[in-house]
Amino acid sequence: MKPEDEYSQLRKKYKELPELKWLENNFDFSFDKEGINPLWQVMISISHKLNDTVKNDIEPLISGSESYDTWIEKRMFTKDERDELSELYRELKAVIWESKKLDIEYSEKDFIDWISDTAKFWESKKEELKKICNKIAKGWKKQKPSEDGTVYHG
Repeated sequence: MKPEDEYSQLRKKYKELPELKWLENNFDFSFDKEGINPLWQVMISISHKLNDTVKNDIEPLISGSESYDTWIEKRMFTKDERDELSELYRELKAVIWESKKLDIEYSEKDFIDWISDTAKFWESKKEELKKICNKIAKGWKKQKPSEDGTVYHG
């Protein structure tokens, strides 16, 4: 059976699973292999996007890692805003670690719960993530060379 059909069967059994179209739109998801558990494929795809968001987007803004772009972007946020970013980071990391438990011992119900809960979580965080993206995009549009002589020393 094709993975799309297997997933469709699971959606009939577990109404809380997101639609494939939603997964495609939110996580660039598509089944890439037959014979591999479709729930596992969905979980991996979601986990990769969440991890990418954490590692490449949020972590540099709140950590001590410095590159020229994060040096500038960090300065676009107030201390309170960075605290909010830290909270979002903590929430995303918790979801990612929950997914890692699924690799330890298979349980269809645990996969269903994680995928469903993560879909709801993602929906609840989209506006916050878009706000962060908009803030940084606007900050870059306004970015001018440092007028106070402050330079990046990597």
